[in-house]
Amino acid sequence: MDAPIAALAAQLAQESDFRADAKSPFASGLSQFTTATSIWISSLYPQLGSPAPLDPQWAIRAMILYDKRLHDGINPAVDECSRYSFALSDYNGGSGWRIKRQKMSPQPGVYAITSAFNPGISKANQQQNQDYPFRIIYHWQPIFVSWSGPMVCLPKTGN
Repeated sequence: MDAPIAALAAQLAQESDFRADAKSPFASGLSQFTTATSIWISSLYPQLGSPAPLDPQWAIRAMILYDKRLHDGINPAVDECSRYSFALSDYNGGSGWRIKRQKMSPQPGVYAITSAFNPGISKANQQQNQDYPFRIIYHWQPIFVSWSGPMVCLPKTGN
């Protein structure tokens, strides 16, 4: 598969710690879909069948399709690392907040700069959404690098 397997595994680790029965106040399953998002994503991709966020196969397939849709919808992005980071941020907090951040940013295609702008959400939600891509890419992804596929944003190294 020509997919970022390590990054996808990292996202599942972040979302649910690989627990198919994971539940948060608003979402459930491996990929932590809300009810509304699971219905919406199933309507976009009929091949998924009925919404089933607690079914691991459904959750993984839905997450991958949703990630790809988000990734392909990012504009502008200066590089693939920013594009993937914006897509992960959208997954976590919604595309509307990213669009507002990009309108506020002097460099709307650079995630590291744009993510710091608060578009009007609570300080805690801002921090959580800003850090979400970095936790996946730089904390979790290196753990799964041996799972194959290309790495998203090569891990930072010191000089």
